[in-house]
Amino acid sequence: MVVVGTPQRRKTCYPQCSLSHKVLLIFLSSVLLYYLLNDDIAEDKVVFRRHWDETITITSDWERLQDDGSSTNSKQIQAWRRDLEQQKDVASSPLLLHSTMTRTTQKHLTVSNLRKCQYVMIDLGSNIGDALHKFIDSFLPPIGINRKTGEGIHYFFNTTTGGIGPENYDDSPFEWLLPQYIREKITLYNNNNYSSINNNNIHPEDYCFYGVEGNPYFTPILRELEINVLNMIPRPVKHLHFLTEHVGTAIDGPTTLFLDTVNVKRNFWGSSIIQSHADVQKSSNSNGQMQTEENNKKEAHVIGITLTKLLEQTVLAGGHVIIKIDIEGAEYQLLEEAVRSSIFCRLVKGMGVTIDILGEFHGDATLGSEEPRKRWENIIRGEEAIKNCGASYRVVNSLIPIW
Repeated sequence: MVVVGTPQRRKTCYPQCSLSHKVLLIFLSSVLLYYLLNDDIAEDKVVFRRHWDETITITSDWERLQDDGSSTNSKQIQAWRRDLEQQKDVASSPLLLHSTMTRTTQKHLTVSNLRKCQYVMIDLGSNIGDALHKFIDSFLPPIGINRKTGEGIHYFFNTTTGGIGPENYDDSPFEWLLPQYIREKITLYNNNNYSSINNNNIHPEDYCFYGVEGNPYFTPILRELEINVLNMIPRPVKHLHFLTEHVGTAIDGPTTLFLDTVNVKRNFWGSSIIQSHADVQKSSNSNGQMQTEENNKKEAHVIGITLTKLLEQTVLAGGHVIIKIDIEGAEYQLLEEAVRSSIFCRLVKGMGVTIDILGEFHGDATLGSEEPRKRWENIIRGEEAIKNCGASYRVVNSLIPIW
């Protein structure tokens, strides 16, 4: 008998439950145990805790649709480029990508936006996203004629409007270094792997672009850039994600970024995990010139990510990877870790991946020490080790920016 108003005790399944209930419970338990123990799932999902209010989940291809319409997108971008080649006056009638630009008012997003791709561009030291622009620009045809030189004018891709111009590389010729390097390496990859007869060469729209930037000052800028580009139809890259408040390091996990607060015109380009960096030292002795008191902090708590981890989470076999490195002195420890992990050899010799590395190496005076350079050159013998793995490796000094 049940007395009214007295709560009934919930039945437990054992031993009173029926056989059907027991079978169902055993089945559900087995499914749960499978997902907890399955190696593929356990290894393919890595969660980095960025702050108390935000988590980045790096997820590999097993939970992604393989066909995301990228083939159609590539054809549309190629047609757009052909239209550009026929255009004579960009300034008076710019061609735009048909786009559905969307905005978000959220300051913090939970994202799951790294995926494995066959063709990848990695930008270590993204700043305001210059390298993404230049990656897209690399295959845009020269349009119009420079009256002084008689050569075609290369215009900037505008990630807000989805069009090109009015700014162009004639105003800053040295900025064409990175687009030219990208174009050369993609063209060489095509020549070595594809037949021009079949017209199946790859271009920037076939690549996934991943940027890494530590300075929190640039987080909202990079997020808006990412949202704008991902909502373009067609899309100028296959996929895009910026790991904001992350830095390339020798160890995965929390670390400190010492901030440049004085180089306003250069977008505070001297922030570094190397505390003795010249711009960090200047900033520590000044009041800073960022826009808010919050942004004038001298350091930021960020997440370090190794090149090994980044490559393991983003690269598929048989493809092409371009790596641009400009991280204010941390390049030495970043690449030393990659050499020691043998990631370059594993990808090139074991998985048939073509790797091209362009790095800006910072000198002793900038870093306040000769030890990083000497260790890289004399102990690690880094350049030799990278090339022995079959990767292409080019260094420029910090007098020639490659952003």
